[in-house]
Amino acid sequence: DVVSWFKELESYKRIDAMCTLLNMCLPFELRFIGTYLEELGKRDFQELRGAELRANNPADLAADIGGADTDSRTRRKMAL
Repeated sequence: DVVSWFKELESYKRIDAMCTLLNMCLPFELRFIGTYLEELGKRDFQELRGAELRANNPADLAADIGGADTDSRTRRKMAL
C-alpha cells in the first residue's frame, strides 16, 4: 500500500517522493493539488501563524538565546 510506504519514510525521503510525483503530474492535476493544499493551509492557518510569529520575533529569539551562546556556529544554527 502506497500510503503505508509513504508514512514510514523519513521526512527528507517523503519530500523527495513528493517532488518526483509532482514532476510527473499534468497541469490540471497540479492545479487540483494546489487548490487542495490551499484548503489545508486555511484550516491550519491560526496554528501555523502563531508559530511563525514566534519564530520571527527578534525579542523572543533573543530571550531563547539568552545571550549565552554567542559564537558564530551557534548563531548560524539558530538562523537556519
